[in-house]
Amino acid sequence: MMKRQGFAYLSIVVAGFSALAVVLLHPLSTDPSAVLYDARTFEGGFLNQPDVTLHAWILAWDHHKLLAGDWSSWFDANIFFPAPGALAHSDHMIGALPFFAPFFASTGQLALSFNLWVLSTFVMSGVAASLVAFAWTRSRAAALVAGVAFAFAPWRFNELSHPQLLSVQFLPVIAFLCLPGAAAASWARAGLLAVALVLQGTSSAYLGYLGFLIAGLCLAGQALAHPRSGSGRLVAGLILGALPVALLSLPYLDLEQSGVIVGKIEVREAGWALLGNYLFPPAAGHHWMAWWLLPVFAAVGCVVGWTRPQLRLRILALLACAVLSSLFAVSQAREVWGLPVGRIDDAVGWLIPGWTALRVMTRFGIVTWLALSLLASFAFVGGRSLLLDRMRATIAIATAVALLLSASALEIRARPAPEIARDLAPYEWLAANGGGAPLLEWPARLGLQHSEAQYMSHLHWLPMVNGYSGYTPPWNELMKSLAQGIYEPDGLRSFTELGWARWLLVRRPRNGVGLQGWDALPEAGAKLVTEGEDHLLFELPFSGESRMDQLLQPSETRTLLGTRLDLLGGQDLEGSVEPAVREIRGPLGLGPHLRFDLHNRSRRTWPGVAVGRDRLVGVELRARRSGSSDRGVSVGFFRLPTDLEAGSHTRVWTQPMGILPEGGWELVPCLVQWGGEAERCYETGKVRLAVPGA
Repeated sequence: MMKRQGFAYLSIVVAGFSALAVVLLHPLSTDPSAVLYDARTFEGGFLNQPDVTLHAWILAWDHHKLLAGDWSSWFDANIFFPAPGALAHSDHMIGALPFFAPFFASTGQLALSFNLWVLSTFVMSGVAASLVAFAWTRSRAAALVAGVAFAFAPWRFNELSHPQLLSVQFLPVIAFLCLPGAAAASWARAGLLAVALVLQGTSSAYLGYLGFLIAGLCLAGQALAHPRSGSGRLVAGLILGALPVALLSLPYLDLEQSGVIVGKIEVREAGWALLGNYLFPPAAGHHWMAWWLLPVFAAVGCVVGWTRPQLRLRILALLACAVLSSLFAVSQAREVWGLPVGRIDDAVGWLIPGWTALRVMTRFGIVTWLALSLLASFAFVGGRSLLLDRMRATIAIATAVALLLSASALEIRARPAPEIARDLAPYEWLAANGGGAPLLEWPARLGLQHSEAQYMSHLHWLPMVNGYSGYTPPWNELMKSLAQGIYEPDGLRSFTELGWARWLLVRRPRNGVGLQGWDALPEAGAKLVTEGEDHLLFELPFSGESRMDQLLQPSETRTLLGTRLDLLGGQDLEGSVEPAVREIRGPLGLGPHLRFDLHNRSRRTWPGVAVGRDRLVGVELRARRSGSSDRGVSVGFFRLPTDLEAGSHTRVWTQPMGILPEGGWELVPCLVQWGGEAERCYETGKVRLAVPGA
């Protein structure tokens, strides 16, 4: 009878959170096969737009390797060719695979499977927090508040753009398993703790640190309060869970030691504002009003819960988690209220491998939120008075409804999934005829373009020259530079000589911008394989012999094309620089690309094709007010598409970046040697720029 009641209650909880997820995540839930989340839902979210398709691709790659049974090359993902271990440039998300794989295996549709998985994280997080609160309080009212507060928290909607952070369903489970109270901890409980830590730690690097933070603090409290309750078994479970997580972290440690994964970035925003803006992310016209009551209920929960001896240890453990995680969350501000919180972060960085590579410390606020959700549920612990219990239940329902209404007021934006917006014919052709040769998909300048290109690679899994992630290999700037002008003879020739790609897939922009030059590719040796309304697919000259080993171990004295990297003098940069247009309008970075024709009139070859910038000759654009004669400010350094020999000419495509005030400006092209003193500016090549008002 008790088992039936328990199963019935669990079924109601799962069904309830499933229904809430469908309602609150519209349109992702109502049209899951055709759309993906649009990060512009929140202020500044356009910067996170590529991360949605990035993480969908990661899950598809994990599923691909799982089906292939190829464990040894799991991290050798098909992006950033020829980078080994390319998956380690982002989270591997293996811990999320058991919940994504059933959807993808049964449907074969990436957008649909990804959205269903996203919805499932909301459901599982709500169910987990609800069941933990019920197990601790035996109050369904408390369980309702904890589940709603944790599953549909404001920060979760903002992190739809970083979906690896949505799989937090094991955090409350870890807290529950580590705090058995006076009851003896069994080996089965220790085993479950190990499983929970593995699944949480392999869902995301951040969530791994959060899970072990909770486990460490809760186990410390458990051991101090009940030294004879079998805490040693739980510690053994923690160690057992840490081993697979540590093993899967080795590729990341290698990248960190090689300098690919860089450390933290200091921020100027006030410390507590950092945490507040993370937990309550700003969205146009939405202020999360009801949610600000959660800390109040948490405070009440501490007082009410303290009257229950079985909750005192849990209250102290959750408070410890909230305090320490909050300090970590604001540590990038270095100092808060005169306290050097950054030093705490520094000290931990000396002890824990990989800690210094965590760039967004505000994500530790997730633990703070979990603690607030569970502590708030303690305010609704039942008592001996039926009347008071009904009052508590009424208040709990009203609280949950208020939180849900506040969340439902957020208008989630969506954009068409790439497989819906694109013709699939070239990807199907590549899957059948690609021959395992590398592919470059163009345009290849912006992060979203790279991210969508690798997303679509799940249809063919060819090696991709493109790639997008939080970290990139050292030659990524070179790749973008050459790809930007690949339809020019020198750009194509450099790609051919390096043996970097066999296939070139050109996405035709809807506005027609950027279509120039492709007709000349066949004259340079490229073969048009297939074309459609939105694409051109070329086969590039490709012998199979490449210089990709030079990308992995570049020479310090020569370019990839063999030119010596000597220091040059000003006379060595004698030439001419002429723009294709003389006037442009618009903010930098959003306007059209600028093309310059260069002629080398010196006696030296200008080095242009190398992994790093050191001693390369390139075009630096300097912006100054119209009519001014000052040096101006740099708005970008742009590489040459080849090593330009004396007497030769080439074309360089630029896209100046920066923020300039409204008014008239001049962009002056200068030939400079990066890392050297040689430079020569060409006033005859300046371009007039009109920056409109906001």
